[in-house]
Amino acid sequence: MRLGYPIAFSLLFEVSLFAAVAIILIPFGANVVASHQIAINFSGLVFMVPLSLAMAVTIKVGFEVGNKNLEKAKELCRYSVILGLIIAVATAAATLIFKTQIAAIYTSDTEVLELAAGLMFLAALFQFSDAIQVISAGALRGYKDTKSILYITFFSYWVVGLSFGLILGLTDWIAPASGPYGFWIGFISGLTVAAVLLAWRLKVVQNRFDQQAALTS
Repeated sequence: MRLGYPIAFSLLFEVSLFAAVAIILIPFGANVVASHQIAINFSGLVFMVPLSLAMAVTIKVGFEVGNKNLEKAKELCRYSVILGLIIAVATAAATLIFKTQIAAIYTSDTEVLELAAGLMFLAALFQFSDAIQVISAGALRGYKDTKSILYITFFSYWVVGLSFGLILGLTDWIAPASGPYGFWIGFISGLTVAAVLLAWRLKVVQNRFDQQAALTS
């Protein structure tokens, strides 16, 4: 219960944000909602790769921490982030190059196709932050530090991401209201904040384990 609930709610915060934005976009019309759903569906498909890597990191880091191999655990975290970024480069490049063809898999409507292809560009950008944040979260679970993930994901997605998306998408406070594009920039902002904070927390936890090991040795 202590480890599981924070993990469950941190995943809920991310998934529910994308669902909430789809509802918020309803006044913009069916074509906008459809293009958003196309972009988010494909992004979710691509996200399965770093998510799977993060699950493997959780298991491997957990084993190494349990065996007191803290240096090995840190190596796993470092190499996993590097691998995640390499994968993100490949998937982002494919998304940018084939954005129109990808959107065409979902629809033949010209307006929806153009809107979805435009959102695919933003979807490619957030794959880098997405890879870092999900792998860092996976590593933190291996260290059994799950409450920090809960707090960071809530702040990043719902406070930063959604707020920034609402401001850019619906208001003229910073720039003319940009509708779905503003919300996707909000997604990128929230994921970037999550990536930075989770990576920082991972470093803090690793240093704490090193200090504890030094005291007991």
